[in-house]
Amino acid sequence: MFNILLLFNLYGPITFIGLSSWRLRQGDYHGHDSSINIGESSTVANLMRGLNFFYTLVLCQGVLYLFLLLLVCCECDLVVSFTRKCKFLKGWGWNRVGAYLKDTRERCLLDPAVLAFESTSFPSYAVGLLESESQEDYLNGARVLYLLINDGEDASSIILRSRPKMQRLLDMLGWSSSSNTEIRMLAAGIVADLAGGIQLAEFPGAIRCVSSLLEITGQHPLWNNNQQHEPPTISPSERRVLNDARRHAEQAKKKRRERKKPDITGCKELIVQGLRILEGLACDPDNCRDICDPPGLLAKITAPLYSATLIQDIGSSEPWADIANGSLKVVHQLIRVVSARGTSLRHEISSNEQAMSNLESILHRTSEAAEAVGQELQMRAIEILTQLVLDSSSVNITTETRSNLVKKQLQIFLSDGREVTADNKSKSEADNKRTLKATAGETLSILSKNEAISGFIVMEHNDIADRLTLMLLDAKEKIKYRTISAVILENLCTHCKEHVNETLLPKVLAEILNIETKPKTEASLPGENEGIQPISSQGDDEEMQYPKDKGRKAHVKASNRKAKEDESDINKLQEALLSLTLVIRDKLIIEAESFAFVVQEKSQGGGGAFVEKLKATVDDNCRQETPVSLRIVKLCSQIAASIMRSNLCTNDQKKEFVESLSKASKTMAKLESCTLFAGTDCDLHKTARPLLSQLEKELKGLVA
Repeated sequence: MFNILLLFNLYGPITFIGLSSWRLRQGDYHGHDSSINIGESSTVANLMRGLNFFYTLVLCQGVLYLFLLLLVCCECDLVVSFTRKCKFLKGWGWNRVGAYLKDTRERCLLDPAVLAFESTSFPSYAVGLLESESQEDYLNGARVLYLLINDGEDASSIILRSRPKMQRLLDMLGWSSSSNTEIRMLAAGIVADLAGGIQLAEFPGAIRCVSSLLEITGQHPLWNNNQQHEPPTISPSERRVLNDARRHAEQAKKKRRERKKPDITGCKELIVQGLRILEGLACDPDNCRDICDPPGLLAKITAPLYSATLIQDIGSSEPWADIANGSLKVVHQLIRVVSARGTSLRHEISSNEQAMSNLESILHRTSEAAEAVGQELQMRAIEILTQLVLDSSSVNITTETRSNLVKKQLQIFLSDGREVTADNKSKSEADNKRTLKATAGETLSILSKNEAISGFIVMEHNDIADRLTLMLLDAKEKIKYRTISAVILENLCTHCKEHVNETLLPKVLAEILNIETKPKTEASLPGENEGIQPISSQGDDEEMQYPKDKGRKAHVKASNRKAKEDESDINKLQEALLSLTLVIRDKLIIEAESFAFVVQEKSQGGGGAFVEKLKATVDDNCRQETPVSLRIVKLCSQIAASIMRSNLCTNDQKKEFVESLSKASKTMAKLESCTLFAGTDCDLHKTARPLLSQLEKELKGLVA
């Protein structure tokens, strides 16, 4: 019956269009009857006009129906395409996208201005479903948000500003019933993405709900192996019946056990997501207090670190290695906090032999099993041990542990980290290896600020300055590694200047002259300025505005993000080179005139050209207004002052530089005041001093 109605509704109006068109073209409604008298002819004429009007109405109705059918087909195609691009499941995905279009359409009919608001975007619609009392709507909204977040969509601003929605998501983490496993996992994935912006004090009971994710609900059923003795005397037919009944009973029991048996994969995912949430929460010092206070939570977090079988377990079980990696990430965040709890946890770890043994074993672990996870664990061990070594006042780390850590950092960072690694290694493993190298270099640059560790580095590798210089000057090397090399060289110049040659200065000056302030990739890409926006981040993706080429849009978005990351890395390298130049001037070159003459001799174009390069650098960075750019401006000013004092540039070049500095001083005044206020807490003391006003006054005094 349904198929007949569908065919009638689909083809009926099309048939009416054909019949109406045929009748209007035929126009002979009364046939060829010539016996119609004059009185009847007027009636026939009226009838013909009436029929023409009728068939015209039917034809217009059919055409309007075709337009409606076309719109419905376009909407269906939009729903299918959107669902496929967002990787939604067909059933609920189609329903949710269709419901979103219907909801937006109805709201626009009531108020067309609603399209101008962000609340009409698809993520906003999905977030709105979190307020629904319907379990199905809530589940669908959580599914949509989970997939959008995994696809790179930022929904934090929409969810975090609504405390009831955030509270409900947190409460759902504590739903331990097996029937709520899916929605619990979805909520955990969403909260993990938002954890960095959550203040636990604002959400009562939140930490208890998060802690419940680290618990495995349900126990493995115990199999009953007791054998039942058969009656001693039974006939063969009775034996067959008994065997059949026993087999059916065993099958029914097995099914019941399978239904009761916990989903180990689901439990593992819940634990990993719970650790991700705790890692994000631990970025805030106040949250660290709330994490450490509840009894038993800290013990759950540190359980893998204190486990006597950790090394064997991570070698035989990749899921357990993932959990251990997540646990160590949380531990690292907690011990970084400058507070009594952070100090207490550092002392507890350093005084526990099993924990230290596990960390050192992971540090030197070279197992090929689960290579990517193994390198992640190695990074965590390096980070935790670095924090313990830095806290020399309250933590007693043995000299052997400290030396082993520095040796491993040097081994990893000085190794070849190019694109091509060992044979049969995938690109993802190569990326992990480069990340491991960056972690080793960054932690080594922090430790090398200590005079004793800098001395140990030059003792371990007496050619360390030459090797770091080669890495710094290698244009094929990653910018991040070159920046780290410059920072380590600066620390070595500060503490072990006798091991650094003065010939380093001309090489650094040449690199400053050659460095690109803005990357070449900043040029507009095809389609970059065509107004393509993310899927639904602002509300311009309503109903019929879904982009036709999401792959191209994603490529442009990724390219722009990559260009911004490259520009940030170049700025950090520029800052490191300028800072290294100042340290060489202060530590290796006794007389200021000697520094200026090195600049004059080794720089192409002399001191004047170098001052012009510094002026261009100031102009480029005063528009960015970031702490890194602020420090670059100050470093350029200090270096330019040394050249101006020796009169190795013209008076016009001096005036032009001072004008650029004055402009930068006005532009960056607010940023500088913020760094002055936050300098103690955020390690921005190098950026805060000296003040731009002081530098400007000093340089104005050098202008004739």
